[in-house]
Amino acid sequence: MCIKLTCPLNLIQSGVVIGETAVVGDGTTILHGVTLGGTGKEHGDRHPKIGKDVLIGAGTKILGNVHVGDRCKIGAGSVVLRPIPSGATAVGAPAKILGFTAANEKPGTSLVQTLDGVEPLLGMGKKVSSTSTDTTMDSTASSSSDTTNTISSSFKSEESKDEKSVENNTEEKTEASEEEEEDDDNITDFGTKPKICWKKIEHKKDDLCPFSGSFRDVSQSLKQTQCLSHEKLRALLIQEGCSEGECVEVFFALLHYTAPSSKERACGCIPLNIFKHFFPEIAKEKTTLDDATIKALATGDLRALGFSKKVSRRFKSVFDQLGKVSELQQIDESSSMHEQAPVMSQSFKEAATEHLNTSQFSDFDFCV
Repeated sequence: MCIKLTCPLNLIQSGVVIGETAVVGDGTTILHGVTLGGTGKEHGDRHPKIGKDVLIGAGTKILGNVHVGDRCKIGAGSVVLRPIPSGATAVGAPAKILGFTAANEKPGTSLVQTLDGVEPLLGMGKKVSSTSTDTTMDSTASSSSDTTNTISSSFKSEESKDEKSVENNTEEKTEASEEEEEDDDNITDFGTKPKICWKKIEHKKDDLCPFSGSFRDVSQSLKQTQCLSHEKLRALLIQEGCSEGECVEVFFALLHYTAPSSKERACGCIPLNIFKHFFPEIAKEKTTLDDATIKALATGDLRALGFSKKVSRRFKSVFDQLGKVSELQQIDESSSMHEQAPVMSQSFKEAATEHLNTSQFSDFDFCV
C-alpha cells in the first residue's frame, strides 16, 4: 500500500512503496525503488520506523516493524529485517553494519553516497574510503555482501575447540539448573519479592542480525576480564523490558566509545569502565528505562534492581566486577586528591602570607 506522507522529507523518488503504519523522520531521503513494507506475519503496527536525516539507497527493502535510527546510511539494494542503530552505515542482503557514519554528517541532507569518512565497525585503524570515483553506495546487494564477508573473514575466531566445548557444556548445565531451581525465580538474594523474574533469551545464531559475523568469538581469557559481551548486554537489557531496537542502540553507542584498536572492540565487547561511565547518558537517550533503574544497572546494585535469584545468578559476575570498577575509581580519585594536596598547601601558604611583611622572619623558617 502506498500512502501520502505529510512529514517534511528531503526527497522521495519514483517507485517508492510505504506501508500505512510506517513513520519517516524529518530530513530523510528515499531514492527510487524503495519499499517500507511488512513481512506478512505481523498485524496492526507492522511497518518500519525511520529516524531523522536517513539516506535510503535505491532498491532497498525495509520490512517489518523495525527501527532505523537517525543519521543512518542504507546502501542500495539492501534488505533490512532487523533494527539498525543511529549513526550506522549498513549494506547488503541481509543488511550488515559496516561502520559508524562520519561525525556531524546528515546523510539524508548531504546525499553523499560514498563510504568516505565511515569509521569501520571493528576499528581497524583506518577509514573506509572509496577506491575510485565509481565506488559509491549505489552498488548492488551482492557486492555489498561480498564487502561484509571480506571484513568478517579477517576477524575469524581465535578460540580453540577445547574452549568451545567447555562453553557448550557450561550452557547445557545452565539450562539444566534452570529447570531444577524454578523456586529461585520467586525470591531475591535478599529474601524479598523480586521485581524482575527471568525472561528466557534466544541463544540461536541469527544470520539476519546486522552484527552477525562481524566480531571474533569471545575467548575464555576475555570473558574473565572486565568487559560485557554483546550477548550479555542484550540479555541484561531484555530482563528490564528493553526492545531489540533499544538493545542495539545502546550496544552500538557504547561500542563507539571503546578503543578502536582494543581486543574488546574486535570481539564486540564493552569494557566495564566504559559501560559504567557512558551507559547512564546513553540509556537515558536511547531507552525508556527510568533514572533509578539506569543508575542501578550502571553501578551493579542488585538490591535496587530487585532481580530474582535466577536472574542475578546470570549477571552476578558482571555486577561484582562493576563493584570493583567503582572501588578502583574511588582509589584513583583519592590518589589524585593526595597528589593535589602539596599544590593546595603551597597555594594556601602564598595566599596567607601575601599581605604580610615577612622580612622580620628572615632568620627563621616560616611555614603555615
